Amino acid sequence: YSEIGQLSQSKDLLNRVPRAMNPEEIDSILLRLQAGVDLAMQRAKAWSKYMKEITTYIEKKTQLEADYTKNVLRLANNMLPVLSEEDFLPLQSVFCTAISQDIEYASTCQATQTLIQSTKFVEPLTTRRSEHDKMRRSVKDTWVKEVKKMQEAVNSLRKSQSMYMMRKQEYEKAREQSSKVESDMLDKSNSSSVLSKMDKRKKLEEDAMHKAAEAETTYKACVAEANSKQQELAKTKGELLSKIREQILLCDQVIKSVTVEYFDLLHTLTAPISVQYQSLCEASQKYQPGSQFGAFVRSVSMSPTNIPMKEDAFVFEPFISSRESQRKTSGQSTGSSNDLQLQDESPLMDRYRVKAWGTTLVSESDSGSSRSVESSPSSSPHQSGRKPFVKAGSLDDLEEAEGEAVLLGLPSTEVDLQALLKRQNKRRNTTFGVDFQEQVEKSRSAIPSIVTKCLTEIEKRGIMIKGIYRMSGVKSKVESLCSKFEKDPDSVNLDDEHPNVISNVLKLYLRQLPEPLLSFKLYSSFIQVAKDNMGNVLNEEDTVNKLGDLASQLPYSNFKTCAMLIHHLSRIASYSSSNQMTASNLGIVFGPTLLRPLEGTGSLASLVDTPHQTRTVELLIINVKEIFGPETEYELIPGETPVEQLSVNGQNRHEKEADLEGTKEKSTKTRSSTEEGDLLNFSDDGKSKQTSDRDYVLPGSTDKKSSSPPAVSEGNEH
Repeated sequence: YSEIGQLSQSKDLLNRVPRAMNPEEIDSILLRLQAGVDLAMQRAKAWSKYMKEITTYIEKKTQLEADYTKNVLRLANNMLPVLSEEDFLPLQSVFCTAISQDIEYASTCQATQTLIQSTKFVEPLTTRRSEHDKMRRSVKDTWVKEVKKMQEAVNSLRKSQSMYMMRKQEYEKAREQSSKVESDMLDKSNSSSVLSKMDKRKKLEEDAMHKAAEAETTYKACVAEANSKQQELAKTKGELLSKIREQILLCDQVIKSVTVEYFDLLHTLTAPISVQYQSLCEASQKYQPGSQFGAFVRSVSMSPTNIPMKEDAFVFEPFISSRESQRKTSGQSTGSSNDLQLQDESPLMDRYRVKAWGTTLVSESDSGSSRSVESSPSSSPHQSGRKPFVKAGSLDDLEEAEGEAVLLGLPSTEVDLQALLKRQNKRRNTTFGVDFQEQVEKSRSAIPSIVTKCLTEIEKRGIMIKGIYRMSGVKSKVESLCSKFEKDPDSVNLDDEHPNVISNVLKLYLRQLPEPLLSFKLYSSFIQVAKDNMGNVLNEEDTVNKLGDLASQLPYSNFKTCAMLIHHLSRIASYSSSNQMTASNLGIVFGPTLLRPLEGTGSLASLVDTPHQTRTVELLIINVKEIFGPETEYELIPGETPVEQLSVNGQNRHEKEADLEGTKEKSTKTRSSTEEGDLLNFSDDGKSKQTSDRDYVLPGSTDKKSSSPPAVSEGNEH
């Protein structure tokens, strides 16, 4: 019961509102305090500083709002006529109304800001603060003078008191000596010497008595003076305290008035905005998608200037010799020219112009089809038959040789590729920005050498470096190493390169791939798995299973390269106590690099999906063994710990690729004979041995017709 009573009492104290004190009570409390005036002066100074800060805030805020409204007003005035130029656009009236409301709001806001800067807030508060500071300085000077007078009176009192005490002591001493002389005179005979000595002592006693009386009078006068000064000081103290209280009250009234005015202006300014936005929201909800386009089509159909289209059938026109064509009228050749013009302007031709015509591959059965016509540089109907193949060592050479042959008007089989490249003074990229499938087909290796070299060197010398893959290397050295890889990736020596430079080059290579390693096709699926995992829709086991299924859908070379990279990142993360690169940090670095949408990393979809890209790579690193297989198949430095300094420069290339070849043979055993033969091979006579081009990818293309990749053999030779 006692605890309940204490709780009820504490609640009563909290709920009790302190009553306002009247002026007399305030003055009496401060009068009783020895430092009452000092406390009041400190509060007056604090009020002045507080008003200064408030005024500064309102002035700066108003200035920023003025700049903002000025820019909004200029933008709205410029955009309103632009949005009104065309008709039948979706939600056009809504946005025009919103812009008009923005113009009205900006104008009203400018007027409000002018009032706040002048008569409604800043000016009254600044004037009141100036008067308050003037009063405060006057009170301070008066109080200092009165305190000084009181201090002088106290000092005089103490001096007179000391003099009085000293004179009294001298008088007592003289009287004692006089009494002693009188007692000695009674014992001895009355002689003239004794009498003269006695008179002298009496005279000294009388002088001491007069001085003591004079000191006593002075001391009493000082006491009276000190009491008078003390009373005057108390009176002055009361007057000054009342003056300070009145000034603070006046200041409070002013700040209350301007604050009410300020927020009333803001309320008047912003109150209509919520209603306007609500109306615009309701109007937007009522819009039917496609209605404006339908209205546009209806208006176009009713316009007299638009006539219906006439569909004329195309007619075959036989070849006419030059002599006979001179006798033809201009009207007879109109259909042929229109036909060619339609072919040149068709969307199909526009689509094929994006790709190099010389890389279009056809089989013997397709030699008479329209595909051969589309692959020619001029789309001439007279160039029928299968186009002869060019003898080349790679798809890059094939594309460049045919392109240069067309430019120079030479047969494609007679082009000297090296001479043409020197003559044109240009060189295609071989590593950076080149399609991944094109690289692996050209190098006859499932994993590009730049990836293997960089990962191996980082595991040898950089796995313990703090911030590896996060810290930037020297720009000039990164560019130099990129140039070396661009010239000849297989001959690059990384022994003298800093691991940060190597990691930067690897990230740049992966980032500049036309299609990321995890492919555009599987982007949405990977992102959805990450979303479900972060939203606790999938547990850990289901997440790993789904990621494994998605990884198995990657092309063979993409899968092997990702497996080696993710196993490497897992080993990096295992040393996170030293390099501070956890799986999460590595996901932040490699998320947008390995997984990006078709629209690009700068698109809105990529920015929104950044956390999910990061989470996807983090999950791949954490569960790498369950998704990509055991680590032993992807060891960069077999049989050694990653931190040991090993030299692999003298190792035979075929020995390096032995583990990869064994793994690849396992994966290709279950493939059909058709899939094993999908890779394009050339014989000595230039004939194509390819039976199907369903898995073939043009250089720079990202579309595939089949989900299964071409079986790339690392050791095969043409």
